[in-house]
Amino acid sequence: MQVFRKLSDFSLDENDPVPKYEQLKRILLAYIAGLPPDREYLPYEEEICRQFGISRRTVRRALEELRRNGVIETTKKRGSRVVKRNFSPDGSDEDLSSLINGSAVGLVTVSDREDTIRSDSFRGQMVVELERLLIPQECSLVVYNMRQNHWQDWQDYDALVDSMKDKGIKWALVYVHGESVKVELLHKLLRAGIKPVAVIQAFSSMGELAPHWLPGIDYVAINHTGSIVQALHEHFPTADLVAYVSNESDSFWSRTRADACREFAVSRGIPFECLVSPSLGEIRGEIDAATVQELLQLCSGREYPVCFAANDMTAESIMENMHTLKPDARLDNLQLVGYDNSIEQRSLNISTFDFDASTVSRAVLDLYRDFLRAPEHSLRVSRGIMVYSKFIDRTSL
Repeated sequence: MQVFRKLSDFSLDENDPVPKYEQLKRILLAYIAGLPPDREYLPYEEEICRQFGISRRTVRRALEELRRNGVIETTKKRGSRVVKRNFSPDGSDEDLSSLINGSAVGLVTVSDREDTIRSDSFRGQMVVELERLLIPQECSLVVYNMRQNHWQDWQDYDALVDSMKDKGIKWALVYVHGESVKVELLHKLLRAGIKPVAVIQAFSSMGELAPHWLPGIDYVAINHTGSIVQALHEHFPTADLVAYVSNESDSFWSRTRADACREFAVSRGIPFECLVSPSLGEIRGEIDAATVQELLQLCSGREYPVCFAANDMTAESIMENMHTLKPDARLDNLQLVGYDNSIEQRSLNISTFDFDASTVSRAVLDLYRDFLRAPEHSLRVSRGIMVYSKFIDRTSL
């Protein structure tokens, strides 16, 4: 499910050397890309002027750019109507090849796979998406793996930075999740004159990172809690119970998602329960029978209970335990929702959330375009883009 952004969610950057009409054009493209199908018209010129504190001349030039690209058509009575919602991969029709000119982009990530970085995980999907976007622009992607295995090991930050400099890399993505990559690496890249861009798997961790953020570090952050709240409002408005289930080994990152479910339940005046199963050996996401038994008791007598699982493996474990504990029970009314859109669990028809590597990669390319236009300026300022995980509703399948 896509979370629709209001025009007030965007802002112009006064320190950006990119002209204001060009900044506004990009903002309107991002706004249009997120409009629901029944919204056909942009706000009137006067409203856009007030929102961004700019002249009508600037607004009209941005709108004219969109008209020339076939994105909108304008009439005096009704304003600007959206006629095109699908854009080129970076959100505009601009060709980057003249700016890139055979350059290379670095990607620092983590992978446990012994054979390849291109896997079905979000990180693997992001590699594939970035290559799909960059290769046609004659730009190569150089991947550095931060976990030790037989094909790469880049725990030595100084050696990693030196490698990027030797390859002529001036712009590098760094995957940030938990303790897998230290903020120190971002600082080293910046000091070496390499523009660092953090891909932050959970927007909720921004508070911890903020004290260490230096001017010149960009980021793309994925907002999971916002997506969960939106899914609750859009898909489960009649829920009479909300539960959140996780394994204790996942609780450090799943806590904010549970809090989002709790706040929704409180706002609706319905019960909420957060159930945490003890860890069961090395099996990630596994839930014990006692926790599932408690969930069944909570759901008893409820017409429309909703249970969010920390991930798809947790959701699968809940299902398996339910069928073992109550093989003949009717559980059709329980709405079970997983997370990660793992390929192994897709056949179970569990609703889930996808990290949306395609949207993340397009946001990354937007930041790269800004760097290419003004590299020296980009090393002194920071820009961030927040994206949302995508809800996949499989209840009707």
